[in-house]
Amino acid sequence: MRRDRRQGKGVPRKTHRRRLAYLWIDATYLKVRRGGRIVSVAVIIAVGVNSDGRREVLGMEVGTSEAEPIWTEFLRKLTRRGLRGVKLVVSDAHEGLKAAVTKVLSATWQRCREEDVLAYMTFPKEHRAKLHSTNPIERLNGEIKRRTEVVGIFPNDEGIVRLVGALLLKQSDEWAVQRARYMTLETMASMSDDPQIGLPAVAR
Repeated sequence: MRRDRRQGKGVPRKTHRRRLAYLWIDATYLKVRRGGRIVSVAVIIAVGVNSDGRREVLGMEVGTSEAEPIWTEFLRKLTRRGLRGVKLVVSDAHEGLKAAVTKVLSATWQRCREEDVLAYMTFPKEHRAKLHSTNPIERLNGEIKRRTEVVGIFPNDEGIVRLVGALLLKQSDEWAVQRARYMTLETMASMSDDPQIGLPAVAR
């Protein structure tokens, strides 16, 4: 992940039309000063697994809410940077995100920790234990919360982007060089537009 000076936002590296089968998306809330008031803003983060079986941070966005238009624009930004091939999106039960996933990615959506929503069961069995929750991103959000508690209230959105962006960059770089892959190359190869993997309609 790197800073895109044109947008003044902490954004991901160009994905160059890379295909990432799995996407975890979540939001954490931080406090910031806006117009002389202290408000709570959503810091939206996306983490994916690339074809090498390694996790990487794909992007972040600071928004005023978790409404559908915010999620839709966030996903569209990722696709404009080259995100392709997403088959499953895992998140908490954000109705706005669920609608955005269908509209922008045409991917299956899985609500985390829901035993009666089994969209992930259509994917390779070696992946399923890692697909039924947002654990990969919840740990990251926990670290963000821990580090931002020192600041308390940010003076502006740019302060959030600088601190959180640096944390995300560090984490993404650490994932890139970890000895153990999050998912093996062999099982990721089976995800390459495999016609045997059925994609159910968005879980309801």
